[in-house]
Amino acid sequence: MVAEELLTETTAGDLAIVATQDCDLVCESFADEPYAEILVARRIERADGNCLYGKNPRRLHFVLEATGATYEVQAISRISIPRERLAEYDPHPTLTLDEATTRTLPQWLGKRYARTALPDMFNERIRRAQGKIRDALKKDGELVEAIFLTIIPNGELPPKEPYTLLVRVVARESSLLDPELEQRLERLAERMTAQFRKCAGVTLVGECVVVSDEEFTFADMSRSVEWDVYDDLSDRAEADAANGD
Repeated sequence: MVAEELLTETTAGDLAIVATQDCDLVCESFADEPYAEILVARRIERADGNCLYGKNPRRLHFVLEATGATYEVQAISRISIPRERLAEYDPHPTLTLDEATTRTLPQWLGKRYARTALPDMFNERIRRAQGKIRDALKKDGELVEAIFLTIIPNGELPPKEPYTLLVRVVARESSLLDPELEQRLERLAERMTAQFRKCAGVTLVGECVVVSDEEFTFADMSRSVEWDVYDDLSDRAEADAANGD
């Protein structure tokens, strides 16, 4: 979508978020930094838990604290405009992103290009479970910061050789200190465990375990892959369409 089309479709309720790095945005030379990148955020009725905290690389949902309204940003809804045009405007005095969203936004944009692809054979074996887990996360995904998988081996396997899988569901420490929220997370982990155990050719080690963001270490992260539950969605849709499904 070109910039003109995207801007034409915007409404008074939409937000224009400047996504350019601070130093580049205020660079004195328009020749060195001629453009600013803008993200268009559209207001929606409610958030999908799958799209909070940058878990979905294509769509990001967030709540604007100043108004309590929920917005969606799509990765394709990015435009570049001449940076000098921004000099004509001042930022809105009250509609600002909170610290958590400000931190999540660039990480989410980077994930679109840097996320790790899982083995095709593994994706195929968990395909049905992935859909069920995706549905469960629509309700309770707001409590989940990220889902990390340890897959052994992390490569393609012949049909009769199984993958070994460990799953860690990372949530905020504050959520786990709330008995009601902790119970919701435990129930979600139980549903995930049940679905992964139905996957032929995948051996789940123990249970899907809920851990706090303070407990999950960098060493844990280095041995794992952050799981995007939408990872195979676009390719699968294209394949199904080609096969007439």
